[in-house]
Amino acid sequence: MAIESAPEPINSRAQRAGWIPLQRLGEGGGGIVYLCAKAGAIKAIEDVIREGGTVGYVPEKRLEVCSTFLRSLSAGLVGERDALSALKIPKALYDPGTRERLKREISAMKAVSHPSLIRLLSSDEQEPPEWFVMEYHRRGTLTNSVVKHHKNIPGTLKAIRPVVEGIGELHDKGYVHRDVKPNNIFQAENGSLILGDFGIVFPREGGERLTDTGMTLFSRDWIPDWTRFSDAPPQPKVDVFMLAKVVYYMVTGGEKVLASQLDEQDFDLKFRLKGVEGAGELQELMMTCITTKERECKLETAGELLARVDELMGWLSGSCGPELVFNFLSPHSTTNISITQNPNYPQLTGIQVLFPRKYKRLRARARLIGPPSIKIELSFNLDGLPSKSCNDIKLHPDKGIWTEEFVLEKTPPFERGWHALDVMAKADSDGVRIDGFTVYGE
Repeated sequence: MAIESAPEPINSRAQRAGWIPLQRLGEGGGGIVYLCAKAGAIKAIEDVIREGGTVGYVPEKRLEVCSTFLRSLSAGLVGERDALSALKIPKALYDPGTRERLKREISAMKAVSHPSLIRLLSSDEQEPPEWFVMEYHRRGTLTNSVVKHHKNIPGTLKAIRPVVEGIGELHDKGYVHRDVKPNNIFQAENGSLILGDFGIVFPREGGERLTDTGMTLFSRDWIPDWTRFSDAPPQPKVDVFMLAKVVYYMVTGGEKVLASQLDEQDFDLKFRLKGVEGAGELQELMMTCITTKERECKLETAGELLARVDELMGWLSGSCGPELVFNFLSPHSTTNISITQNPNYPQLTGIQVLFPRKYKRLRARARLIGPPSIKIELSFNLDGLPSKSCNDIKLHPDKGIWTEEFVLEKTPPFERGWHALDVMAKADSDGVRIDGFTVYGE
């Protein structure tokens, strides 16, 4: 946050509670924020200054001097001990809508405690409340550091993931943030991202709109069009939309996009981040979130978005463990499948298999029963694409033997959705049966 000039007179309740305003930081749609410190810290600094006989010290400038002193301290002292904090008061103190927003803001911050959501330090206990104090992050906002995320999809997802998780918890508690944007995402001293400014948070249970339709406190660059002229209560999808826009902003190094532009070549991440692994997958995720119509936004909550982010992060890192996508296992000799045509049981062909996510590689194994002298060649097709074959198989006449793995790899990967699986088996004579067949995706 940029430090502006000294503040005008502010709410006396906060000062009586021991929070002393030092300098004005800025303002949002409904409130003004000041840099502040506890009265005890101010007094301790003044005592040090007086005892040291600081040259040029003017009592009238004591708050400015104390502010400068505190901001010069180490990051650990300022951050861990909250030596500097941020005091917020409403602009129009006696406006009913402004008062209700402040109450909602305090309520939401009390309801959810998460490392990536701004921390409430103190608030007015009187009704209606007139102030609250939150943690202060002097390293500024995401806007100041967005260039470091440019073309770094894994780094961007890792950085934003805790914020997505925090908003997911906010959704679970019944709130919609509605103001997720880079200017409201602060940088902690350790570099992590912290979402702040709950000024227009909406409680889904019992909440009423405090502005007329078409008149909002939102930033037009970040809010979905489908909320601007609607009387319907805002849903968590609003935050999903805005989070996705923030991700797009980060990986493009500070570029913005409209929902109506996202499928155009100049804005498509496959084009913008050409050659960057995961660009196509991230573009697909953005298309499910940044939409022109609410019904087209496929993810209902930040929790659902978190699952997709984790999936993509795992896929990019190659750390996703194998997932079972198809399994046939028969413990009965009357129901296992003969490699030769068996009219009493369907063959393993034309099977529709649902992939819950993308897979680069499929690994299959089969359990076979048959005379040890028979030669077998086994493989499978997915959507007509053949796998490697397995043909060095030592059978047992009455006990199922699992084969070695045989693999099918594909670039680009197999998409999520339905696929056709065919098991391909050849034997030089009758008597071999498939007792089990499994396919794992990774």
